[in-house]
Amino acid sequence: MKKNIEALYNLCNKPSRKIIGLMSGTSLDGLDVALCNVSGSGLQTKVEILNFETVSFSNEIKEEIKTVFSKNNIDLENLLY
Repeated sequence: MKKNIEALYNLCNKPSRKIIGLMSGTSLDGLDVALCNVSGSGLQTKVEILNFETVSFSNEIKEEIKTVFSKNNIDLENLLY
């Protein structure tokens, strides 16, 4: 565990880091992917978007997502599929 914490600490102390952010909203249109360069920390944090793309979901994937989120209880296998 200590090794992992040290690795994260070293990453955070670099002058800049490239980070990939992923997000999917409730519209089910797709997965938004952003490659960003993050520098500084705290109030001096600066974020530059290097590349951005939305990967559209197929109708099949949209239906699978709706199936998972329309139920109170789901099969774990469906969630991880």
